[in-house]
Parts: sequence; C-alpha cells; structure tokens
Amino acid sequence: MKNHDRIFSFVITFVLIICFSGCISEKQLIKTEGIISDTVEINNEIKKFLGNEIIKIIKSSDSIQSFIVKSFKEAENNNTINGYPITFTGPLLTNKQIDTLQKIIFNKDAYDFENSKLCLFTPNVAFKIYQKREVVDLLISFDCYKWCFIYNGENFLIDFNPKKAQLTKFVKEIFPNNEYIINLK
Repeated sequence: MKNHDRIFSFVITFVLIICFSGCISEKQLIKTEGIISDTVEINNEIKKFLGNEIIKIIKSSDSIQSFIVKSFKEAENNNTINGYPITFTGPLLTNKQIDTLQKIIFNKDAYDFENSKLCLFTPNVAFKIYQKREVVDLLISFDCYKWCFIYNGENFLIDFNPKKAQLTKFVKEIFPNNEYIINLK
C-alpha cells in the first residue's frame, strides 16, 4: 500500500503543479485546433451581416490557405478567387494563426457598420477558409481598408478600418517576404 500511496501523491502533486502553473488553461484546451468555442459571444450585427452559415464555417474551419492576389478582376478560373488572379500561394495557417484570424473576424470593433468609403475595392490578400466541403473566401484590400467575405456566390463587403493595425500586423506575419505587404503601414 505504501507504494500505491506514493504514486497517488506524485499524481496529485503533478496535477496541482500543472493547474497552478498556468501552463494549460481551459481556453487553451478548447482552442487547440484553432476552433473558437461555441461559448464565444458574436455581436448581433456581425451575425446579421455574415449570417449563420459563414459564421459556422469560420468558427469550425478545418484549414485556411493564404494568397496574394492581383487587385483587378479577370475572367474567373481555377487560378482566381472571385475573379482576382492568384499571384502567390502563401502558407496554410497554423492553429495559432487560425485562432488569431478568427478573433479578428469576430471582433465587433473590426467592422464599421455606420460608414462606407467610396473607393474601388482592390484586394491584395485572400484567404480560403475551409470547413469540410464548405468554403468561405475572404478578400482584403489594404488600399481602401475593406474586406469582402464570399460564400455561395454572394459578396459581403464592409470596411475594416477600425482594426487596420491588427489586421495589417497579422498579414505581415503571414507574408514576411512580400515587398508590397512589408511596406504596408
């Protein structure tokens, strides 16, 4: 019995050390796969703007592929995203990067529902957000600070100016060697 007591004491001590060290939090356990927990509150304006299907796909994405695109549309084909030619295929996002992009997308301060700039939408960066067989395309214009979510042929275009710096920093981490991206302010 003494040996059993020592093992039990060791296990209890180990568990307490892990719990109190803060190395693994409950949130980290929930988000290890880059999936935002269903308990995350999403603003009603975002729900209304994006809709339940887009939110579901983004929240439970299997993978996200990054791209650099030309700013002007051409004929749509396999090398375009919503008609914008792909000039560079970037990396698949890591779980941490997926989590960061989800947080940016679901942050109510990232949207400007009150104003809309009168500028031509000329995207530079794109993401394909995959969830099983479903795909949401996200095109981002750093020329006029708008982003466009595309799902089932519908475009959802809106300003992201309030969070410009956060989104810019994120994209610079994804494309650290792209001259255009490096020079974004």
